[in-house]
Amino acid sequence: MKQYMQLELKDKEFINNKIEVVKENNRPFYCSTTNTYTASFTDTFDKPWLFTMEQGIYKVFFKMINHDCIEENLDDIADCNIRAELKGTRYNPTNIIRNKILYRSFLTGLDLQYTVQSDCVMEEIIINQKQDNYEYAYIMKLENLTPHLGDDGTVSFLSNDDMQKGKVVFDICLPTVYITNEVISNKTKFSLYKELSDTYLLYLTHNINYKNFDECVFPFVIMLEHRVLNNYV
Repeated sequence: MKQYMQLELKDKEFINNKIEVVKENNRPFYCSTTNTYTASFTDTFDKPWLFTMEQGIYKVFFKMINHDCIEENLDDIADCNIRAELKGTRYNPTNIIRNKILYRSFLTGLDLQYTVQSDCVMEEIIINQKQDNYEYAYIMKLENLTPHLGDDGTVSFLSNDDMQKGKVVFDICLPTVYITNEVISNKTKFSLYKELSDTYLLYLTHNINYKNFDECVFPFVIMLEHRVLNNYV
């Protein structure tokens, strides 16, 4: 199946990171090109990826999933098996304002917002009501990249081509948690599992330290930063 990043974008103009609508077979995609990378978003889950970052030959395809969509036993990486996901379900962006794209009710009680900046994409997991758990995960497909989980918890994506081998192209920092605009002390952890030769599961857990957390005022926000480290274009 043709990947959506193969869309012809040459006729579009991108100014100040503005998210533009591009169509393929009368179906929309949402793209923003900065000086260093391209971010793309889709509006339907019959495409396998929601969010993509691309810099030259390097691509990372993301799809956020709920904890409930993950098999219970992740101890054995070889047995890591991700269930089929919400096929055919549409998630139309509720709001697009220049460099922001919002998916309202992406999951039950949860909005998902992306902001395209010159050197990163900010991802906000906006939790609007009490959840059974606050653990989330991403299915990731990589092109010309290998992921590495560092001692500081940062996930780095290293180039694996001969010219730039081992250099960091993208990374994801450990997230920050905000409740009523206050930064909350928390122990956040990424776990990385390999599913196929180019497909991985990135699992996010955290232990929020907040007095009377069950009674806190919603929404609260988990913010991740998807950064671009080098420009090889």
